Amino acid sequence: MAGLRRKRSLRTRIEWGIHWFTFFTARLFTHWFITYKLIKDASKFPRGIELPLAVLGMVGMNVLNIFLGFDIFKACKRELMGAS
Repeated sequence: MAGLRRKRSLRTRIEWGIHWFTFFTARLFTHWFITYKLIKDASKFPRGIELPLAVLGMVGMNVLNIFLGFDIFKACKRELMGAS
């Protein structure tokens, strides 16, 4: 989209608002809820590798989502505020 958008335009701000909304709803809220539910329902898992594997997978996804949030913030800051 090089050259097609202007900094601080209404369209760009709306687009970034949609990006942040989808990030929080689809990435953070959903994954944290699944992790909470997984820990809450831990007693339903039989003894074995299933629970530790599931918890480790969700923790890994949450860490990746945090790093994704940092990258989105940097891109938003760069595009909306002109910081390099």
